[in-house]
Amino acid sequence: MKAYKFMRDHGITSLDCVGYKSGETGKKEGCNKACDNGDKLDNFRAKQAYKVKSSVKAMQEEVYKRGPFSTSFYMYDDFGKFFNANRTGIYTKKSGKKTGSHVSNGIKIDIVGC
Repeated sequence: MKAYKFMRDHGITSLDCVGYKSGETGKKEGCNKACDNGDKLDNFRAKQAYKVKSSVKAMQEEVYKRGPFSTSFYMYDDFGKFFNANRTGIYTKKSGKKTGSHVSNGIKIDIVGC
């Protein structure tokens, strides 16, 4: 939710304007004042930031009313084992710690119970 609120309040640039930097260098970089090629920043803003209920019906209604949306889910240690063994099926967390999250943008993911 924080990312969408930031998009609404401050805007973000396209990758054509400012290329992706992984952050693996450990250096903190400030906000860009211009595109990588020197052009003026081309910020895009979100009109709103809101949550959609995490039920299939609510998500279907959201797509019908407003079109595609982004979603995310938490990953646990045992997700990789499940996915490597099963390309289909319903994943249910059996054990393990939360290892992060995964964002889905426009891709149908049939995962239930995350």
